[in-house]
Amino acid sequence: MKLQQKKDIVEKLTERLKDAKTIVFADFTGLTAEKMRALRRLLKKSSAAYQVAKNTLAQKALESAKTLSPNSHELDLTGPTSVIISHGDPAATLKDLLAFIKENTLPKIISGIFEGAVVSVEKIEQIASLPSREVLLAQLLRTLQQPMSRLAADLQNPRRKLVIALSQIAKTKGGEH
Repeated sequence: MKLQQKKDIVEKLTERLKDAKTIVFADFTGLTAEKMRALRRLLKKSSAAYQVAKNTLAQKALESAKTLSPNSHELDLTGPTSVIISHGDPAATLKDLLAFIKENTLPKIISGIFEGAVVSVEKIEQIASLPSREVLLAQLLRTLQQPMSRLAADLQNPRRKLVIALSQIAKTKGGEH
């Protein structure tokens, strides 16, 4: 590969990595071209991209994009590596990726980057098990609304009890006449 081609690859990869919310590195050994296309289509639906890159070029792109936080330990990329770059909901992308891996047994996840820190395969699986962003927001909203609903009900209860008591008094006084 010529030097200019390498520079172009690093530049394109750097641009993709700059705004990435989650990055996953995987060993694609044994993954057929057909399966790779299927994975690309699947990931595209969840605002993610799949790219095969040489390890040295991927490292240079990560350095250029300043993706890793300064106190994060370095990645250990060896062997054939593909990069999955998510710009959307990290949990949704990782769920799709893990579902694909469960069905096809490939690619094999090496590690990833989440919020500027290098994460293990186990951490990636934990993130994938989280509910989607929309579900989390709905749960938060429900939690925030619950005290307000209870307060409104509690404020209406004394009025209701007063109305019931007054109607009982009116019935008893009305019944005596």
